[in-house]
Amino acid sequence: MPRQLKLFNGRAHGVFPSIRSGQNIVFIAAWSVEDLRSLCEEAGLNVPSTYEIKHYWNKGIWGMLMDCVAIERGIWIVKDAFSKEPVREKIFPKP
Repeated sequence: MPRQLKLFNGRAHGVFPSIRSGQNIVFIAAWSVEDLRSLCEEAGLNVPSTYEIKHYWNKGIWGMLMDCVAIERGIWIVKDAFSKEPVREKIFPKP
């Protein structure tokens, strides 16, 4: 059976140093939690703690905000996620 990417989404301000809080969500597709941390480190972002991931992140869910995005290893942010015009951007690796 081929290896499958694991899907995560959580609070963006835990990962992005420049974002304090609000309606921003980070989406990460990675091979494991360790790979998620490696991706964040490679991208120059904060690495979320085990506590952050366990208590404030959803696992196994891509979500409606990512419906039109193919699942591939990487990091995305959706800014103003709960507005009428959310802005989705692939952060890493850059397209």
